[in-house]
Amino acid sequence: MEKIYNPNELKAERARKGLTATKMAGLIGCSPDLYRKKERGDVSFSDAEKICIIKILHLNLAAVNRIFFDNQLPKK
Repeated sequence: MEKIYNPNELKAERARKGLTATKMAGLIGCSPDLYRKKERGDVSFSDAEKICIIKILHLNLAAVNRIFFDNQLPKK
């Protein structure tokens, strides 16, 4: 299965919210090094981590689709 996660979009959204990778790591409960690997796409986020990120960044459905599904979710 090909990767559909868009790391650049997550990094941009995090930066727009004024959060560092280190701060996000603490908020989702992992080390800063592991978070950076996940944000780069080297390691996958768990579903629970994705839910935390969605809540922390207050992402709407379009942003979730863009970041975690590379706009591959069907539109209504």
